[in-house]
Amino acid sequence: MVKVNILDCTLRDGGYYNSWRFSSSIVNAYINALTESSVTHIELGFRFAKQDKNLGKFAFTTEEHLNSIDFPGNQQLGVMINGDEYLNSEDPCNLITKYFLPAKSSKISFVRIAIDLVNAPKAKILIDCLDDLGYEVMLNLMQANQQKSDVVEATLAIISKWKNLKVLYFADSLGSMNAVAIKEFIKKLKLSWKGKIGFHAHNNMSLALSNATTAIKLGCQFCDSTLMGMGRGAGNAQTEYLLPQVQGKYNPTSMLFVLAKFQALKNKFQWGPNMFYYFAAEHSIHPTYIQRMLFEKRYSDNQILETITSLRAISSTSFNESKMSQLTYFSSSSHQGSWNAKGFLKGKSILLLGSGPNLKKFKHEIIQFIEKNNPYVISLNVNQLIPKKYIDSIIASNIDRVLIDVDLYGEYSCPIIMPQSCFSPLIKSKLQLNNILDYGMAINANSFKSSQKGCISEWKEVIAYALLFLEQASPESIYLAGFDGYSKTDLRQSINNKIFSTYFAKTKASTPILLTPSTFPALSS
Repeated sequence: MVKVNILDCTLRDGGYYNSWRFSSSIVNAYINALTESSVTHIELGFRFAKQDKNLGKFAFTTEEHLNSIDFPGNQQLGVMINGDEYLNSEDPCNLITKYFLPAKSSKISFVRIAIDLVNAPKAKILIDCLDDLGYEVMLNLMQANQQKSDVVEATLAIISKWKNLKVLYFADSLGSMNAVAIKEFIKKLKLSWKGKIGFHAHNNMSLALSNATTAIKLGCQFCDSTLMGMGRGAGNAQTEYLLPQVQGKYNPTSMLFVLAKFQALKNKFQWGPNMFYYFAAEHSIHPTYIQRMLFEKRYSDNQILETITSLRAISSTSFNESKMSQLTYFSSSSHQGSWNAKGFLKGKSILLLGSGPNLKKFKHEIIQFIEKNNPYVISLNVNQLIPKKYIDSIIASNIDRVLIDVDLYGEYSCPIIMPQSCFSPLIKSKLQLNNILDYGMAINANSFKSSQKGCISEWKEVIAYALLFLEQASPESIYLAGFDGYSKTDLRQSINNKIFSTYFAKTKASTPILLTPSTFPALSS
């Protein structure tokens, strides 16, 4: 077996489960345990260029954050970047210099670029920029074994000419490789690439550890692992098991201490191999589809299997949010339901109820208004503040809220307006009600239009669906209550205001009459 460098990437790959939010006590225990081991490289996190306040510090792994951590060992420290994110900027090299100091001024010494094999030749500019800054650069080819041999050979022929790339990694991205596949791919690599080779295993088929040791025996000088296998989907080869396999050392006391801390995380997030990840790997389905369904805990085992069956029929090697929505929320791009909403509210005044705090504050006044003016009252989703006897219809379209309210629908005798026939079988099976008015919906970019039996919207928010329904239902006047708005910095404020303004511009409708205060500019004009 060749001398191997073990690269532990727990805080980077494991962050897919906890949004890269690791407590200081876990980080300190982690660093101490690895310091007393023969792990040679520690990949501390990503360095995403796009800032997102919902993600923890190890999604960005800034120099400021690194300087707050004590690293007593002699391991090389590094971060990973998503190649496409940097390449899609106007000036990739400028973005590199924006987020990376010269290596001599940083605690990190290596940077790994993750990129699909077919796009790998484009990464040369990133490699050159990072090399100029003094970093050891590694390239991590994702889904490399999914490509045809001629594509692999052509890409490797280009990469083999690069003199400043230190390590060429290949990742078993879908967790579908076995010892034979690894041997064949390393053979292809060695035909062109004469430098160091690295391997990143996934545990979808419970083969991560054996695949890692196989890769090392076949000449890989770098191999990834994580504590307890914590990583996206089914996870990775376990550091605590791989080290003994390669005669690596570690301090049992420190290792047991940190593993106890990670056990608490595993109990919470439940990563690791199972039947669903195995099936996904067999059929080249990206593991994030499985991870999302398992984590959201609203799908039965049979429903997950149904989704895997659907994913088998289409190209699913990369995770796509829109595709996930279509398979688990909407069955297709069709926006036609079975119910015709044309003129449903013609000549009527309607009161549309939101869910803002003002609904509770002005509850008494709202009920008085209903009793005096007798409007047709439509509640956006189930609203338990206003008594059921005053609600004439419930309207719902956002699947997340539908699944929350599904057990409450049976308590209402009024019609429930929703895109039932456009939901996937996973959702329709939960909606066995006789009082549903099936007005269709589809989510498509840059769309906002209605027809008699359904609508198409770029927004999944229920207010978009409700307004497009009202365009067909043709009420005489609209009153609003409970549409308070959000703070100026809240993304929901701009999205909902854009929905209102788009609707008014499209329909030339009069601005609704507000029964409660609102901060949406579109409602105050």
